[in-house]
Amino acid sequence: MAALMSVCSLILIFSAGSAVTLSEERVPTDQQQQQRLTAAQPADTQEVTVKPGEDVTLQCRDPTDASIKRLEWNRPDLRSEEYVFFFRENRSYESYQLPSYRGRVDLRDPEMKNGDASVILKNVTVNDTGTYECRVITDRDGRRRRNTPELLSTIKLKVEDSGLTAGNQEDGEKKEGGNLHIYLPVAAAIIIIIIIIIVSGLVLWKRHRSMKKDSEQPAADEAVELQTSSPPREAV
Repeated sequence: MAALMSVCSLILIFSAGSAVTLSEERVPTDQQQQQRLTAAQPADTQEVTVKPGEDVTLQCRDPTDASIKRLEWNRPDLRSEEYVFFFRENRSYESYQLPSYRGRVDLRDPEMKNGDASVILKNVTVNDTGTYECRVITDRDGRRRRNTPELLSTIKLKVEDSGLTAGNQEDGEKKEGGNLHIYLPVAAAIIIIIIIIIVSGLVLWKRHRSMKKDSEQPAADEAVELQTSSPPREAV
């Protein structure tokens, strides 16, 4: 009986130890918990305002500090398959970029240390106003079945100078176009009036000259007639 109780005690102790071991294995580390919380959070959204001609840094960083295999910066508001910036296999591909961004976008850190995927957009214009998204694929994503780029950052960029933005620039152009429709007929009418005045002046001047010539002609004829009708003087 004592032997049976001893065996049961040993079984209970072994079971308790196994349960403790399993519970310890299931408890994630602080780093794993931080990564899971970070992955569950929505992409960071920032609003940036700059002036035309300036350089702006579009911030993006992978919180896991993993090595970045692929980086995509795009503008979803343009609905284009081309990119603002595209990086893969340790090099950028300018041919994949939107034409207006070629030669104007560089990595802030060419080595992308500590997950830094930020880029510098140079010499901005009002046409650069829009939404920018940063998506990456890292080494830790290699275990996934699908290497889908993960959205890390969203930048809402506004380029304005003295209240002039891409939106109200278009409005201004429309207003200028509308004003042209008003100015052109007015200018044409003024030109026509000026031409009429010039032509009328020339007609009046010619008429006045003709009348003056006609009035001088009878006096000249009368003088000639008097000369021809007077008798010749006799020689002394």
